[in-house]
Amino acid sequence: MDKKIICSAYFAKTDTHALVQEENNCVYLYMYIRPDRPDAEIRASWVRNYIEAKDGVDMKAINAGAQPRMPRKACRHVKGAQRLKEERLCLVFLEDGDGVALKDGDALLAVIPGWASSGEFTGYARDAVGTSPFAWELGSREENDIHDVVERAEQLWQSMLEGDAWEIYRDSHIKAIDEAYGSHTEYLAIDNGAFPPKAIVVCEKEDVTRIFTLGVGVLAMPTVEMCTQNAGAMRRAELAMAVSSEVWKESRESIIAYVAGISDIPWNYTTFLADGHTVLYDVKPYDEHFTNAILLEGEAHFAQKMYEDFRGDKMNNLWVVPITKMEQAYAEENGNDALMSKVREGVDLRTFDKEDKFSIKKR
Repeated sequence: MDKKIICSAYFAKTDTHALVQEENNCVYLYMYIRPDRPDAEIRASWVRNYIEAKDGVDMKAINAGAQPRMPRKACRHVKGAQRLKEERLCLVFLEDGDGVALKDGDALLAVIPGWASSGEFTGYARDAVGTSPFAWELGSREENDIHDVVERAEQLWQSMLEGDAWEIYRDSHIKAIDEAYGSHTEYLAIDNGAFPPKAIVVCEKEDVTRIFTLGVGVLAMPTVEMCTQNAGAMRRAELAMAVSSEVWKESRESIIAYVAGISDIPWNYTTFLADGHTVLYDVKPYDEHFTNAILLEGEAHFAQKMYEDFRGDKMNNLWVVPITKMEQAYAEENGNDALMSKVREGVDLRTFDKEDKFSIKKR
């Protein structure tokens, strides 16, 4: 049986190609993540056999570089399942863009979640039994909450593409920004026409300019579930940065490009941003002294909750605060709490004005 792709989809945000392929009388679900980059990743998970299963691992197929059929002991349809009909198939990307599900009409057939790998767990399949290196049993909705994860993703995409979810999200966030810092002066689209929409909102007030991302929090950030049991408190965020009028005049375009670039990090590198994380600061000419930026969550550090929760998750507002190489080293050695205890008295920590914000002595 020659290779045949029977369903495919592309998610631009994560540069991920998902496809369903028939080969060797069986079906696999694939994810090709950032295929043209050095950190490219391929995930594959079995979906079903079309013909009778073998008693053991299909080494002939593996040695030939083909996708292997599921062994008999892990296969629900040992004689082979019905051939899939292309017109009934649909691929659904999960909310963080780091996973994908295959549906046949309303029926969930297979899922590759973000925590899948090429090791012991590659994904779930309805036609699998138990666990195997090719797929784990999907189970019922009561047995596996991945059903709810897929359903929530479908609801989000439908509401964003066909409903008014984006307009509600956009307007509520702009209202929050305007109420906190005065009417915004600019609204700049930074999504290049790709989905989901994303923008930067600019507020100029007195001698400080503040910029806020808008739309970053629509997507959940990848890998959060692997690092905490309370993913809903961390997986969504917008970014904010404040600069003096002098810095804004000197480096307006660079500041906008920098914040926009940070906002793509979670999906460009399959990671997440959270309170206390640091990122490189590469805005010239300040980057020789201020080499990094620390992200500080507004409610935790400044007693300011900007946004309402979204889809049951907390919407964090991460302020981008440039720090020096010495301050970065101090935080790495002593922890972020120790660094925050060194904030200079009377300074506006959130406003970048080319002055050091922390009182740390050279050794």
